[in-house]
Amino acid sequence: MQITLKFYFTFFIAISLFTKIFAQDSFVDSLVKVVPTMKEDTSKVKALIDIVWEYASNDSIKAKKYAQQAFELAKKINYTDGIGEYYNSMGNLKYEWSLSSEGIPYYEKAILVFQKTNNLARVSKMYSNMGNSYSDIGKISKAIECHTKAIELSSKANDKRGLAAAYVNIGSVYANSGDYQLAVESLLKALKLKEEMGDKKGIANACNNLSVVFKEQKNYKQSIVYANRALEIWKEMGDEINCAFIYNNLGLVYGRLKDYSQAKASYKKGLDIFERENVKRGIIAINDNLGLILKFEKNYLEAIKCFQKVYDLSVQTNDVKAIISSHINLGDTYLLMNKLDLAYSNMTKAYELALKSNYRNDLAQIYLGFSDYYKAKNDYPKALDYRTKYEELNDSLLNESITAQIADVEKKYDTEKKELQIKDLEQNKLISQLELEKKEQDITRQRIVIVVSVLVLMLAIALAFFIYRNYKEKEKSNQQLQIAYSEIEEKNHLVEEKNKEILDSIFYARRIQTALLASDKLLSNHLPEHFVLYKPKDIVSGDFYWAKSVNDNFLICAADCTGHGVPGAFMSLLGVSYLNEIVRDKAVNSPAEVLNKLRTEIIHSLNTESSEDEYAVNDGMDIALCNYKFNSMKLQFSCANNPLWLLRENKIIEYKADKFPVGKYHGELQNFSNNEIDLKKGDIVYILTDGYADQFGGPSGKKFKYKPLQELLLANHQKPMPEQKQLLDEAIDSWRGNLEQVDDILIIGVRV
Repeated sequence: MQITLKFYFTFFIAISLFTKIFAQDSFVDSLVKVVPTMKEDTSKVKALIDIVWEYASNDSIKAKKYAQQAFELAKKINYTDGIGEYYNSMGNLKYEWSLSSEGIPYYEKAILVFQKTNNLARVSKMYSNMGNSYSDIGKISKAIECHTKAIELSSKANDKRGLAAAYVNIGSVYANSGDYQLAVESLLKALKLKEEMGDKKGIANACNNLSVVFKEQKNYKQSIVYANRALEIWKEMGDEINCAFIYNNLGLVYGRLKDYSQAKASYKKGLDIFERENVKRGIIAINDNLGLILKFEKNYLEAIKCFQKVYDLSVQTNDVKAIISSHINLGDTYLLMNKLDLAYSNMTKAYELALKSNYRNDLAQIYLGFSDYYKAKNDYPKALDYRTKYEELNDSLLNESITAQIADVEKKYDTEKKELQIKDLEQNKLISQLELEKKEQDITRQRIVIVVSVLVLMLAIALAFFIYRNYKEKEKSNQQLQIAYSEIEEKNHLVEEKNKEILDSIFYARRIQTALLASDKLLSNHLPEHFVLYKPKDIVSGDFYWAKSVNDNFLICAADCTGHGVPGAFMSLLGVSYLNEIVRDKAVNSPAEVLNKLRTEIIHSLNTESSEDEYAVNDGMDIALCNYKFNSMKLQFSCANNPLWLLRENKIIEYKADKFPVGKYHGELQNFSNNEIDLKKGDIVYILTDGYADQFGGPSGKKFKYKPLQELLLANHQKPMPEQKQLLDEAIDSWRGNLEQVDDILIIGVRV
């Protein structure tokens, strides 16, 4: 089960509540015994509300019972704020029971009550709670409106604690809706307030939430910094459960970085704490995340153990959502193990529960799982049927989300329209009163008014005639425009359909092109320390990388075909096809000889002897081809226009390329040079295309260039290869800013 950001924030709140209940069981029991003996005053109402909250997540019947008692007593002793707290507790119960839409009217009643007593801090809190409920049911604009109101009221009341909470809440909404920049700004404001108050727990919570948002922004460095700051505070306070929560977050971050050893180590620390404290929801979450890591590593048996643990604990806690998720993950894993019967069994159980509970998002995922299952069974009609069901349901869910947002906007518009109508009526009433008073004060002016009215009427009739004539002319023009608009709309529809067909074809072409590139498995098996930074400009790319293992030889290349997008992709397919044929069928492994034969095949295929030869001259590719002989620590290579860089002892040695492409060009055809160097342990070899250096950006909108690229490689060469790739990716994105990517980008790094 993939844990979304929204689930992450919700889970954090749930863990806090669970630990509170776990730590205070004896306190609740004693409070329940003492309450009947208490005097009927405000203290008893507050005690009853406390009991309601303690029973909120584990006994709905008792929670409602004590809430009703609090309400009756508050009315009896005329305790207005107590009535407001009753409405608040009912709204909270609905939120806790995932009935957020039913809780909103209670918060609205609580707001009216607290406004009567001018309790701004509680009014602000009610708006925050109502905002959380709107967020829970997907009404983002209403949620932001409520949280903004809470910020305004908390500021007015000089309530720093409430203001910080309001900033956290609105930050959560921004994060869940994907507006991470606004989320960071809000959470930083909350952190500043917590620091001013010296609230260590609040600081830790704010740091943790910032860590989550930075993770979703893919700013993993900042995510780890804030997570570790929160971890230090929780350790200092001796709060092991919140430490476990941070370890879970760090595990997610390291998982995103594909540093699976660090991720598993973090999960292990968190799991040890959760198991020691018997926090079942924490155990479920970490086993779920750990299982996904193990599945990625193809350690399927251990992954099964984790998902089975999730299932067992979810059954104990009656968490239907988690039970469905565990069946989906078990089904996916058994499918990867080719245990089709077990995969089908788990998917069927997940389907039955999701259907019964109307969890449509899970149903979409299950349909996708059934499609993969029937594909594995070679039952392609059923596989296609379930794939169609998945796409239809997925589209339906997306449309419902959009419809809900539109309805939200329409409702706001209708409300504002009614308010304006009321104001208009009030203004008209006032005008009538003033006119009446004026007539009563000066009756003699009536004649003047009548005369003026007649003149105005005559003028109005004349004006109406001209308006009517203009109206008829405009009506005729509008009809003509409508006809033209309909024709344009129909043509636009046809264009959109064609565009969709073209895009679908290009996306399918990308799948084909991706399948022809060197696989991660092949590269990892022969190059344990490497990275491939591959950023196509368009959907398909003119840059490609290819690799082949032949006996003691491992050949790999980085190539830049003429053009980019679809034309470049066609050339890349030719290149991959001929490279496979030359190396596999013709048993050629000398880089220079491979390029010579590749050039011959490309010139022959493109029929450059035609009458349009001037258009074919530049068709071909620039390429750097390497042959690693690791047993003898030798590297043979041949380069056409693109160089090879060797990083050794903190220096980059550049090996120049032959200044002609793999393709036809002006001048006499020459053979490519075959170069050989002795490799040393720790050497890093880089081959690349020109896309990175040619990218425009920076303050002056200039090219990045090769020299700064070499400096960037030198500055980070001691870091792990995946981290080097991440830094290169971030650097070029930062340099590019809002400018368009000008060319395909490809850099391959191999550490010996």
